[in-house]
Amino acid sequence: MKNYSKNLLITGTVILFASCSPRMAGTWNIEKYEVNEAGKSTVSVANIGSITFDKNNTGVKDIQYAIFQNEYTDKAPFKWHKINENTISIEGDTSDLTKSWLIIEDKRKEQVWKSTDGSTKVQTLTLTKQ
Repeated sequence: MKNYSKNLLITGTVILFASCSPRMAGTWNIEKYEVNEAGKSTVSVANIGSITFDKNNTGVKDIQYAIFQNEYTDKAPFKWHKINENTISIEGDTSDLTKSWLIIEDKRKEQVWKSTDGSTKVQTLTLTKQ
């Protein structure tokens, strides 16, 4: 009985980690990045680059866009992990993407993520897999 419980725990752990990584692994195009702040107009930019998730829970961002003549570039490496089925955490530099994100839509080739600054700003990412 003791070995059965141990084997069940090991099998469950392997399935958990195996089920999290494969869907995320690969390169995702950032089709849309939107920032909505209470009392202000929504800012939205399209096709701003890509984000690559490696199976070893590392990755790299390749992002470039301009808002109101302010240019933004982010080509930094990062670490990532799924906290649970609906939450992913990106860790690394201090970019706008480095935080925990709620996965609102989770399809094989498309995902929609949302995050907040803890106050009035909500960010939305629409990703499509290459």
